[in-house]
Amino acid sequence: MTSYPEHNQPLQDYLAEILPRYTDGISEYELIRLLADKPYQFFNPNILGDSLGLYQTHFILFNALYQLRDNWLAQQAADISIHCMKIQIADWTAGSAGLATNDELRRYYLDWDQFKQTGERQVEQLLNQFWRKFAGEIGMADQDIQIDSALEVLGITLPCTHKQLHYQYRKQLHLHHPDKGGSNQKTRQVTQAYRVVKRRLNELNQPA
Repeated sequence: MTSYPEHNQPLQDYLAEILPRYTDGISEYELIRLLADKPYQFFNPNILGDSLGLYQTHFILFNALYQLRDNWLAQQAADISIHCMKIQIADWTAGSAGLATNDELRRYYLDWDQFKQTGERQVEQLLNQFWRKFAGEIGMADQDIQIDSALEVLGITLPCTHKQLHYQYRKQLHLHHPDKGGSNQKTRQVTQAYRVVKRRLNELNQPA
């Protein structure tokens, strides 16, 4: 297993500075935005429309978060709750280190070979299956992570109606159509996001 701690040390330092300011937690999306902006400028601010870039940014961030968490646990300083929807500092407890060692997600993100072996050909499938395979919690947490990403792609929030969702879906398809300078990759991403949100609306019995 290769975690390349030297590669992510500057990012760990930034996270150690940022996270204590957000006592109620911060979403992965907001954290990436902060790290793309001044004074950090660590990430490319234009990665949302690029599936491979989005996956790589996500992986690099979570790799640094898990390394920082391990360091803090070893120092008995603090723990970090790491989820896409909320990343939050937590109190250190005596059993935290043992739980972290057995964390499947932790093992995945600290294996840098996973990052290197995931190219553009694989990333579309991973974006559809990744959370279902590696989500830290089962069931609703897995669905919430997919919903969070899908809503971001479509530029819509819940609650919404099926009519509002369909309108936003058509709008995004129009904006990202290849004939208008978009890409087939982006339109596929929009369609996948639409299916995820539509499924959630059906589960919630939202009106048409």
